Amino acid sequence: MKGDVKMNDDRIIDIISTIRKHEESIENLEKWQAKQNGKLDEIDKKLEGIKNLLIATLFSIISSLIIFILNMMSGGMK
Repeated sequence: MKGDVKMNDDRIIDIISTIRKHEESIENLEKWQAKQNGKLDEIDKKLEGIKNLLIATLFSIISSLIIFILNMMSGGMK
């Protein structure tokens, strides 16, 4: 009977130890996730800036083409 109690106590201690390790692992994962979310926000802002630059460049090219076509239609380059 005492052996069974000792085995149960050891098992409970092992379970508690495992739970503590899991809690620590979860805490570390939550910290890592928060850090990654911050990095993703930075990347998102950079991509937004690149997108805006590409849109501005495309608008500039289209405007130049329209002006070129209008010039060609009105007598072209002499």
